[in-house]
Amino acid sequence: MRILAAALLVLLSTVNAHAQPCTGDCGGDFVVSVDEVVFGINVALGRSDAAECAGLSGDGTLTIDVLITAVLNALNGCASAPELGELISGTAAYVNGTFVWTDYAYDDHGPNQTAASGGDRTNSALAGGDAVYPTEIAGGNAADLIQLQIGLGAEGLTVRALLETLTDPSLPVLGVAFDTDADPSTGAATLPGGQWPVAGPLGVDTLLVLSAGGGEVQRFAAGTWTSTAQFAVAVDSATNVIAATVPRAAVDPGHATWRAVAVAGIAGAGGSWLDGAAPIFDLAFVGHELLIRWQENEQADILAGVLDSNRAAATIDFGRVADGANEAPELGSGFHTFLYHSALELPEGVTTDPAGNRIYLGPYQPYAVYIPAELSAPTPMAVFLHGLSQNHLGAVFVGDAYLGTGRALSEDPFTLFPQFSQDGFDFPPATLQVHPLARGQALGYRGIAHQDVLDVLADAVRRFDVDPDRISLQGASMGGIGTYRMGALEPDRWSAVVPLIGFQATSLQPLSANLLNVPVRQINGVVDPLIPEVSASAAAARLDELGYDYRYWLIEGRGHEAGGFIYDCVFGEVATYRRTPNPARVRYTVDASLDEIDPLSGLALRFDSAYWVSAIRPRDPQALGTVEATSLALPRFEETVTRIDEVRDNIASGADLCGPNPDVQTEETWRERGIDIARGAALPIANALDIDLTNVAAARFDLARAAIDSGATGSLAVMSDGPTAITLSGLRGGQSILRGGTTATVASPRGIATVDLPGGVSELSLSPP
Repeated sequence: MRILAAALLVLLSTVNAHAQPCTGDCGGDFVVSVDEVVFGINVALGRSDAAECAGLSGDGTLTIDVLITAVLNALNGCASAPELGELISGTAAYVNGTFVWTDYAYDDHGPNQTAASGGDRTNSALAGGDAVYPTEIAGGNAADLIQLQIGLGAEGLTVRALLETLTDPSLPVLGVAFDTDADPSTGAATLPGGQWPVAGPLGVDTLLVLSAGGGEVQRFAAGTWTSTAQFAVAVDSATNVIAATVPRAAVDPGHATWRAVAVAGIAGAGGSWLDGAAPIFDLAFVGHELLIRWQENEQADILAGVLDSNRAAATIDFGRVADGANEAPELGSGFHTFLYHSALELPEGVTTDPAGNRIYLGPYQPYAVYIPAELSAPTPMAVFLHGLSQNHLGAVFVGDAYLGTGRALSEDPFTLFPQFSQDGFDFPPATLQVHPLARGQALGYRGIAHQDVLDVLADAVRRFDVDPDRISLQGASMGGIGTYRMGALEPDRWSAVVPLIGFQATSLQPLSANLLNVPVRQINGVVDPLIPEVSASAAAARLDELGYDYRYWLIEGRGHEAGGFIYDCVFGEVATYRRTPNPARVRYTVDASLDEIDPLSGLALRFDSAYWVSAIRPRDPQALGTVEATSLALPRFEETVTRIDEVRDNIASGADLCGPNPDVQTEETWRERGIDIARGAALPIANALDIDLTNVAAARFDLARAAIDSGATGSLAVMSDGPTAITLSGLRGGQSILRGGTTATVASPRGIATVDLPGGVSELSLSPP
């Protein structure tokens, strides 16, 4: 470590490195601590896993440049994060004396233009906003407010707006209006331009307009808006921020309490909302939106003038601002919407795939969270993946038609699927649950969609006291297929996988072998029009062939649906399952074609590791590579396997999928298949590893995690179908690895050794240091 530290000091003195936000930051607080620098050094030394720190390289490697940048960030500080406070949509807070409103992402749909003719917030044809960006604006989304920050600086009133998309600085036009006497009955009834036909007067008298062309203060008096001052505006497309300081001589709130409204729109060839030439796309300060569509339905009705404008007004206590107050939003149980700031460098905006499915590329990605009334500490958590044409709220869209959610505790049960009606909507998820957007409606949990799930997981773990050994992966339809896929690619993350109305694609079924240590609970319907029974059953049959812990319920009369009273017990049971971080037996198959590495965006998904086995490299990268490894040093037991294949029902008496239940009698029939694995006597412990390699050119084994005592004599038996190089970590510096009684290699001072082996059987031994 001293040698590496010295090299770092030399490089720091000779390299003009630029600190980026925020390499080396593992905690997501835009600060690199000494402990985080030490962690980075340990990653470089092979003692820690880079995947455990989001602020380090995502591909499991750590270059010297990355480490230099982390040290610079620790010394000089990271660039400030543009957002303030916790990113919780629909909430207001005070953060170190700044009033902060956090809005909903991708809700920039303007007014509900059909509201006056009978549209409401649940009707499939008329719900939500109808404003459309001009076709010349690639990606649209140019007036999507994420956060509005209002404070007091040395020179005057500070305003900073954070947008989801800001690729063209000339487009956004922000308006922040104040009712300085906090009385809606005085002042202007509405904003200039007439794009907001308000229900109930706004009562504002001071308007700040911010755009790339500069800032303007307008005052309302004698029935007219008049420009009274100008100020400079900074529009930064690198941080998606529009910011300004309004001189105190122009606007001075002092310690008063003002009401405020804020709008976002765009400037076009003909003008903007300010002169009536373009719509208002987004409103601030509209909270408690229903968890449907993009949570813009109340906003859309306010902009249409069918809901009271006061629903879009905030109260700002500038006395609290001046005093540097801190006040976070209070969250109760139920559903909430969180945002996280993605590290990926993507083009921004909303685009579509060839089939018209939307893809969301902005830096601030939303996810829904369900918080139970009683939250244990630490708490189990479920990550739930949505289906095709859905978003993080589970709302189903076909084109522009809205079909509703059919989700437990949904505020909007409108649905075209009659199967849901027998179950109702009043049963909650069994535990803390997060619902990622996965960047789009149809990305199949590959690439940036896969990364989004991982980022949501990391953000939720940061916010809540989550039990790392009780995190299950669940999903429905496309999400059920994604659950099988992500579960097989990263089995060591999950305590269980629960694919609902999904299956494992035939091409990925060889990877189902990776689920050796992960219980699978699969539920499908016989009359599902989208997921054929043959595909669902084939996925379960593969687990049965492998002899793994699984259950597969195929329910008569059920179609493409993912909830019901007979299902509910499964979610409750899964919440009690515990992950085994270091299982005695690891089986992992690598398909190198599934890796997705994109240096330009920062996407680094390499699926080559599980538990204490990593860096698996197939000899033939066009074929699968498989490692089967058993540590005789970890607890192992005799096992009795019992296969289940029964037809069950709750017609004559109550039952759910887990067994008898007098409270559930839905008169249904289902077939249950699965495997029970009963633990027997303990098997002998030995300081040894058995390794079997197929088409593996190289692999790494963490002896410490495999419980191999490097301070005692140990042995490794390696069977390979060709030449291979195995790397062992967790050794003692200078320790010898013997083959046939002769030293094959010696561990480095870092306790790492690599042994090149021919095909066939090789017997290695560890000599005590």
